[in-house]
Amino acid sequence: SAAALHSWLLFSVFSEDICAEIMATASEIRQHILGPLNPSFSLFRALEISLRRNLPESAHQLASGRLFISVTRLDNRENRLLSKFSTKEELAILCSCFIPIYCGVVPPFFHGTWYIDGGLTNMLPVEAKEETITVSPFSGEIDICPQDDPETVNIMQMCGFNFYLNMRNFIRMSDALFPPPSQVILERSLSS
Repeated sequence: SAAALHSWLLFSVFSEDICAEIMATASEIRQHILGPLNPSFSLFRALEISLRRNLPESAHQLASGRLFISVTRLDNRENRLLSKFSTKEELAILCSCFIPIYCGVVPPFFHGTWYIDGGLTNMLPVEAKEETITVSPFSGEIDICPQDDPETVNIMQMCGFNFYLNMRNFIRMSDALFPPPSQVILERSLSS
């Protein structure tokens, strides 16, 4: 889901408005008891509104055949890469961002199928691994990722991804699900 959103930014004009919207959403999440899990707030709906507002009308044309979005079919848990889009609404980014319970209970319906986040079945869905540069916000056996001090040699394989079991990765996961204060987000964004 994060990769799809980052890719979306490549097809958008990243602006101060988008940055302000991200920060405002993170701030709103922090105001709720249970953060994004609070029933009065829908992170998924906020994301849907933001995508509709900020994606250019030609986003599907720019992305077709160039952007591959990893999704998981809900009915058989099969990972698929979607890359052909007929309309802006068909970009399927929302499908790749839907984490059950965290984003709600009813996943997006796309081309007659219910889909959820592709990372739940395969974190690195690439066919030509030797030709692909892999990127991750978590330290592990990835081409581009945070470089942590070797706190542990324990490696966990999950969904096709080998990542280090260390405190920094647990903090990164927590921050991904429950946004830290705005100043921390800004500092990390500038250091990336």
